[in-house]
Amino acid sequence: MLADPLVLGVVLVAAVMHASWNALVKQSRERLLSFAIVVAAGGLAYLPVCALVAAPARASWPFLIVSSTIHLGYYTFLLLGYRHGDLGQVYPIARGTGPLVVAVLSAVIAREKVGTLPSLGIALISLGIASLAWQRNGGSQQSSRAVLFAFLTGVFIAGYTMSDGLGVRRAESRLGYIAWLHVLAGFPFATAVLVTRRQKLPEFFRNGGRSSVVGGLVAAAAYSLVIWAMSRTKLAYVSALREVSVVVAAAIGTWRLGEPFGRQRLIASAFVASGIVLISLAR
Repeated sequence: MLADPLVLGVVLVAAVMHASWNALVKQSRERLLSFAIVVAAGGLAYLPVCALVAAPARASWPFLIVSSTIHLGYYTFLLLGYRHGDLGQVYPIARGTGPLVVAVLSAVIAREKVGTLPSLGIALISLGIASLAWQRNGGSQQSSRAVLFAFLTGVFIAGYTMSDGLGVRRAESRLGYIAWLHVLAGFPFATAVLVTRRQKLPEFFRNGGRSSVVGGLVAAAAYSLVIWAMSRTKLAYVSALREVSVVVAAAIGTWRLGEPFGRQRLIASAFVASGIVLISLAR
């Protein structure tokens, strides 16, 4: 029996969406401002939803608060990683670390049993994604700080994935949980950045910053689909499948940004594709 094809399709669509908004941020000269606009747009989009739908159940609020706090740490370490290393170095390490950590935590905390094939699939996806980190400059020339911050970012990714996966299952209102998460996780970070960088905003928007607003809406929709999927199936599966976004981003980089798509990226894509097949065959 194949894994739920609807859940599988939703997560893969979310991965493509995630890669798309990430490509927008990557092209920005003002990456911090662009990232803040992305986060703010998602929060603003969901603000009216908070008033229109049922609030999450009381049992889910501790998870909402924890996840919102973890997201702030995620933003911080991701940006620190980008300060010391290239996007093509930091992002794959960060995204590749998450699925393995979630697989362990979901087995220990959520008591989810992950079979042999899915476990192998998770490992292949994570190895394929992580291998992308070492292709540009070679491992000996990588910044040790960038690698450290990227790894810590991956730990934070695993943390908010676990918190949201467990929280949405207790929320009773999935949409209510999703809406409040985007508001609570987005506004503090976005407000701090936009206030301190407000003088640069006019020039930022004159130079194409409006695309970050679109990217924010796409980002919010993408993670909303992921949260919905986590309410339907095992956290480790969703966490691993959504990291296909890194390979999709590599393809976008080749087609849109003219980046090389060499043998190492092809091998990494093969690892990821094989992992998806194994996870989709989970019984």
